Amino acid sequence: MSQRVVIDVGNYIGKFVESDENNFVGVWREFLRVRVAIPLDKPLKRRMKLKKSESNWCWVNFKYESIPTFCFICGMVGHSDKFCAKLFDTPEDKIEKPFGTWMRAEPRRRMHTMGSKWLRPGGISPAKSTVEQGGDKMETGGSVAEGNPIKSGKRLKSNEGETARSGGESGSNICHNG
Repeated sequence: MSQRVVIDVGNYIGKFVESDENNFVGVWREFLRVRVAIPLDKPLKRRMKLKKSESNWCWVNFKYESIPTFCFICGMVGHSDKFCAKLFDTPEDKIEKPFGTWMRAEPRRRMHTMGSKWLRPGGISPAKSTVEQGGDKMETGGSVAEGNPIKSGKRLKSNEGETARSGGESGSNICHNG
């Protein structure tokens, strides 16, 4: 498969924008990634027949990353099969669903570029919490601490003058490469 074929396939789906620079580098994969501008006035494409050689043909199935809601009946982006016009125009026993969840690609693992710091390996250390009750202090760092009001059966009520503070960092970085 060549870059020219990837561009042609992208233009078949919609309008080719770019292809993944790793498509032809390293170990052979069973898929190629292509960024495409999808026309919203037409159904999604499920597959394409490609000519491999003079007499050999193969089917290429498409999966979509970061695709919003789409209809399993008509393939249009923007509504689900529960709200499809074909659902109301066609007898229930004649409804076919040629599109489905199999058209959604598994999300890529991007732990290094998205998600909260505390979800990343080597991120920040767990935050400590301090709860004060009538002069008694308890610190927790992710495990049940001695004197924990839940473990000891004591209940803290917000109207009894106790204070709760938590320390540490929090934050989130969300990157979308849609």
